Amino acid sequence: MEESNNFTVKDAAVKNGIILGLVLTIFSFILTFAGMVGNNYIGMLNYVFIAVFVILAQNSFKTNGDGFMSFSQGIGIGTIVTLVGSLLSTIIGYFYTKFVDDSMVQLARDKAIQDLEARGLSSAEIDQAMQFSDKLLIPEVMYPIAIVVTVIVGVIISLIITLFTQKKDPSLEF
Repeated sequence: MEESNNFTVKDAAVKNGIILGLVLTIFSFILTFAGMVGNNYIGMLNYVFIAVFVILAQNSFKTNGDGFMSFSQGIGIGTIVTLVGSLLSTIIGYFYTKFVDDSMVQLARDKAIQDLEARGLSSAEIDQAMQFSDKLLIPEVMYPIAIVVTVIVGVIISLIITLFTQKKDPSLEF
C-alpha cells in the first residue's frame, strides 16, 4: 500500500480493524444473549459498524498523514479494516461457539425453521432444506463463510465511502 509521510494505510487500518472486531464481537454476544440471533434487520447493524470504522480509519490516515488520501488508499484502508475486524470477531466467535456455548447454532437453526414455516413450506420441504442447512451450521463452515461475506460487503462499503472521502493531492495531478 502507499504511504503518506510515515503514517501508512496499514497503521490507520489495523488499529480501527481491531476495535471493529471487538465491537462486532460484543454486538454478537449481545444478540446471542438477547435471543436475537438470525434477526436480519438488527444484524444489518454490523454493516453500519463497518462503515463507521472505515470512515474513522480513513480520517485518521488523512489527519496523521499529509491530509490526502487517494482512491486506492481509501479502498485499501477499508478492506484491511474489514478483514482485521472480521477475522478477530470470527476467531473469538468460533472459539466461544466451539468450546463454551454452541446455543447460537441452535438459535440460528430454530430461526431458519421459523422462516421456512412462515413461507408456507411443508414439513417435508422444511426437513429437506434443513438437511442442507445443517451442513452449513457448524462452526468450521459458518465462520469462514462469515469472513468471506463480511469482507466482500466491506469492500463494497469501502468503495462507496471512498467516493466521498478521497482527497487527491493536487501536486500529483497532471
